[in-house]
Amino acid sequence: MLTALIAYFIWVIYDTAIKFGQQTPVSPFLVMAIVGYTGAIGLTAFAVFARVLPKLRPTRWREQGCTAVCAASITIGNIIAVKHLPLALYYVIFFTSPLIVAVLSAVLKHEILTPIKIACLVAGFFGTILAIGVHGGSGDIIGYLAIFVGIMGFSLRAIFVRHMGKTVTSESTQILCNLFAGTGGVLGFLLQPSGGGIGIMAFLIFAFAGTLTLLASLLYFRAIQNTVSTNVAQLQYTQVVFGALFGYIFWRDIPTWNLVVGSVIIIASGMFLASQARKTKNAVE
Repeated sequence: MLTALIAYFIWVIYDTAIKFGQQTPVSPFLVMAIVGYTGAIGLTAFAVFARVLPKLRPTRWREQGCTAVCAASITIGNIIAVKHLPLALYYVIFFTSPLIVAVLSAVLKHEILTPIKIACLVAGFFGTILAIGVHGGSGDIIGYLAIFVGIMGFSLRAIFVRHMGKTVTSESTQILCNLFAGTGGVLGFLLQPSGGGIGIMAFLIFAFAGTLTLLASLLYFRAIQNTVSTNVAQLQYTQVVFGALFGYIFWRDIPTWNLVVGSVIIIASGMFLASQARKTKNAVE
């Protein structure tokens, strides 16, 4: 649970960096290529340094390939969405993914949704809406379509990763995700009628973002392999707290009363669900 919490925090930093980097016109596919290949290079360098290069070799190509496709859809969807939607609205919509994960897990993996888990998920979603607020009419159709692609990719990836369990290494799955995203970005950029260039500062920001999402993804894989996906999904709500903090630091967004109350609800539901998961694990052991 702690690993998942750290991963979600890093992803908030990643989203912020991506939004900053796209202040000037740049092809989203080029951003995708930079993020993907930066992650692949960073992971390979770490594997060589730590002498764990064999961990990068995929062993379950079908499941890991599907996970890579999902990861690529998340990458391009989020890159486009954060540019076309206000950051607050982006989180409000993306926070529907835990509910989708929970439903998909129940349907595809037959995971049991106890009344307590359902109550926590509903409370967390309500707290998110209350904390951020609904900014109706903001954004555009491109942003809405892009974030839908990202949400579905995120939810399906959680199912595939959980299905693989501990039979594969998170490093082998992540290297495929990075390579697929990088290659897809290059192909998309080359096929785009007018790709648009990129400055050195924007390149460095996106490369930094690629390193961040690599770290977050590895932590996320580890977390979801060691507990049920609904528990990991619940902690995604904590991003509203981190998002509010970065919003104040970089954009001077002042937290409102509904943000404070919603954050309390989110944290309380997350802590309660974590305690229930710990009790269940202890009972099994």
